[in-house]
Amino acid sequence: MNKSMFFILLALLLPSVGRIEAAGLHKDPAPPRLFPKPESALPRSAHKHIRCTLYRSPRPLAHDAVIGDWPNFLGPAHNGISPETRLLDRFDQPAPDKPDPLLIWALAKGESYCAPSIKGRRLVYFHRFGNREIIECLDAETGDLYWS
Repeated sequence: MNKSMFFILLALLLPSVGRIEAAGLHKDPAPPRLFPKPESALPRSAHKHIRCTLYRSPRPLAHDAVIGDWPNFLGPAHNGISPETRLLDRFDQPAPDKPDPLLIWALAKGESYCAPSIKGRRLVYFHRFGNREIIECLDAETGDLYWS
């Protein structure tokens, strides 16, 4: 079969694929399962996450702090460099019950190969517990859960 015959055959078959799907003759063997929630069930505010440990309340930022979102892998410019400035002028000494001077909260999570995305106070994270894939939206400052 030469190239022109292949493209003619392809042009003849493609419209029939659309008709087969529209007529319901094609059935996806593993369609995605969707769990829609009614609008009234969507949370307007976050609630305590059962897998989150809050170590301390976040401190207010300096008045001249320059902050931004981290919506993409490797940051806003995809280069791993944060444009944020004037965020911290000194480190506190760690206390026995607060192992890291900067640790605000920690989340027990499953396996993941992605980075969280942050927009405003919302942090979205994708991970996996066993055979269950989970996308969670958390409050970036407190670790509270908006939705999962």
